[in-house]
Amino acid sequence: VVFLNRYFSILKKFIDEKIYIKAAELYLIKGYPPYAYNFEHPPLVKYLIGLALLVVGDDYAWTASFSASLLSLILVYRIVYLLSNSSFVAFIATMLLALDSVYIDTSSYAMLDMFSLAFFLVAIYIALKHMEGYWKCKFSIKDIIGVSVLIGLSFASKMQIFPNVIAFLMSLALPCLILKNMRGLLKIASICILSSLIFLLTFVADIIYGGYGAILEHFVKMYNYMLRQHGFSPIIALNGFLTYTTKVSIW
Repeated sequence: VVFLNRYFSILKKFIDEKIYIKAAELYLIKGYPPYAYNFEHPPLVKYLIGLALLVVGDDYAWTASFSASLLSLILVYRIVYLLSNSSFVAFIATMLLALDSVYIDTSSYAMLDMFSLAFFLVAIYIALKHMEGYWKCKFSIKDIIGVSVLIGLSFASKMQIFPNVIAFLMSLALPCLILKNMRGLLKIASICILSSLIFLLTFVADIIYGGYGAILEHFVKMYNYMLRQHGFSPIIALNGFLTYTTKVSIW
């Protein structure tokens, strides 16, 4: 289905891909600073797309996103199996995601979303693989570091994952609150701090090319864009509703 969508555009075609591929070429191959082009999103995935460009070329750079989507399907199966202990339930959950039209769309192009999802799902899997420790608010240092790195990379892939990250951290903190485990809550706080540091480290190219002022410029541009294009308002909500239900967009 992904291949049919890619080459015959049976679903929505994302023009963002051209922008991300151009950004990948400028960043990785020509040494262009991320704050100066396509500053709307963090640069991490565009560097990953750039690596795909070097390996498989422009025409197949989208396979990087497709690979991340396949990994996400495997992770969804494993996570649901951990929660339900049922291979049937895990299979149904995986198929529901695999057959989702938006999921197929974003898997068919060199987009940021699949990388953000894959990093995030690995973080969830690490947190849940020891279910007894999860419910007792017991996390090893290794798990804390792993979850922190992956959350940071997920957020650095596409910041729209933020509400999911907050919900995930709240789910980690809940058993600690119920058990009144302050040590556990401090561990959750450390995940927040470490993941934020990882997020900031992905902007190191801005500092290299333009100094510390460049990273501040990038953040200002990026957040202005987010507030303008993705902040909530009745008009933006209506536009999103129309886009996803009728493929009609106000702008």
